[in-house]
Amino acid sequence: MADAYFWPSVSAISAIALVWFISQSRKNRSTNIPGPRGWPIVGYMPHLSPHKLYDTMKQLIDDYGPIFKLKLGSWNTVVIADYELIRKAFNEHDFSFRPKLFFVEFTSQGGYGLTGSNGQLWQEQRRFALRHLRDLGMGRSSIESHIQREALAVTEDLKKTMGQPIDLSFNLNIAITNIVWAIVAGKRMEYDDPTFLGFMEANNRNFQLSTRMGIIGFIPWLKTLLPESWLGLNFLKETRGQIIDYIKDLIKEHKENFDPNDLRDYIDHFLAEQARQGEDSTFSDLQLITSVANLFVAGGETTSTTLRWAVLLLAYHPEVQRRMQEEIDRVIGAERLPTLNDREQMPYTDAVIHEVQRFGDIAPMGVFHTNRNDVDFGGYIIPKDTLVMGYAGECHRSSKFWSHPDQFRPEHFLDAEGNLRKNVQGFFPFSTGKRICIGESLARLELFLFVASIFRTFDFHLCSEPTPSLSGSPDSGIVRLPSPYKVRLELRMNL
Repeated sequence: MADAYFWPSVSAISAIALVWFISQSRKNRSTNIPGPRGWPIVGYMPHLSPHKLYDTMKQLIDDYGPIFKLKLGSWNTVVIADYELIRKAFNEHDFSFRPKLFFVEFTSQGGYGLTGSNGQLWQEQRRFALRHLRDLGMGRSSIESHIQREALAVTEDLKKTMGQPIDLSFNLNIAITNIVWAIVAGKRMEYDDPTFLGFMEANNRNFQLSTRMGIIGFIPWLKTLLPESWLGLNFLKETRGQIIDYIKDLIKEHKENFDPNDLRDYIDHFLAEQARQGEDSTFSDLQLITSVANLFVAGGETTSTTLRWAVLLLAYHPEVQRRMQEEIDRVIGAERLPTLNDREQMPYTDAVIHEVQRFGDIAPMGVFHTNRNDVDFGGYIIPKDTLVMGYAGECHRSSKFWSHPDQFRPEHFLDAEGNLRKNVQGFFPFSTGKRICIGESLARLELFLFVASIFRTFDFHLCSEPTPSLSGSPDSGIVRLPSPYKVRLELRMNL
């Protein structure tokens, strides 16, 4: 009779012990993620200045391995600094969420749009955007004429500056933004149009301010203690409000001229779906406004920043510039514009663009992800609501993948026969996984056609002032900007 009670009791105690052991093991694994100590209040943020980022992160990886924790202000953060681990993490549903950081909530207007939304809203809207952006030619040859037209317009504009020191930032940005404008709003704007110039000024200013909002993003309670003017928050709200007003005017104009039988652009397609599903669905006006604002950043600002890196790097390395121009001259010549079909015959030019993306590395820390539940990953339990950073900077500057990681060498993307290497490990300039950049396909087309067009037309020479540097701008934030520079243009082909 005793045995009848003894063995069930042992089984019950064993089960309880096993549950306790597992829970303690999970607890220990979550608290044992290695990482450095930070300062009170600010955590490890003071050590992550843009000009020291690569050295700092390399030391952390050497000290703690490919997964480590940081305290960034009020936020517990886990950094994943390994190519395969980043790909694995960001392809999992558990890490497909955006955190409620201040700048994420601010730019998404509380969780709307394509970048800062989550759950069903994000899934439905991303599918819709990808489908209709493809229909509108994004990433296809049908958008080629728009890109060619803007590339030609910017070269004509640059001819007026011949021989003068010039900062190309505005010229490149306005041309790229006009391509996005055509996709989103169905028309091309003239470069001297007051409305377009006003939008450009507000968008550029907002982008610059947003990338520097780290201190508020990670220490949000500061905005309740300090005046907004001390933090630059008043200017950020002002420029954001201006952008929203411009977009509202665009949507109003589209509603007044809407024809369900003639859907011209992204706004029209959205309004058609809104009419079908109703305003109470995910297709609200607020969602449309925020999505359009996201598209101008994903398809405009990041591409123009990459082009600025391209001009700096090629002017800094004139031997690379000359070799690329020889290929451009041989394949395209002086009688026609570059086309997308030329890319297959121009492996060196394509390799240069890839190397610009690797070396320029405009988003080394990416856009933060988060997890809604505890996640077992890489031998640790990552507690829910942790900021998760996929540090692409480690992959883009690792000797594991690149023979000379700290040098600008297009040969990194060429094989022994001079052909372009495809699907290169350690390279993901548009992030990876479920949240990969929605503007990737358009950006690839823009980069090729713009680089081929402007370097076909001009030689670019660096000016001595400001002193050229490849270390990146100290004003960089989320986006790694090139250091300020000016170039002098010399005409090669008067087309």
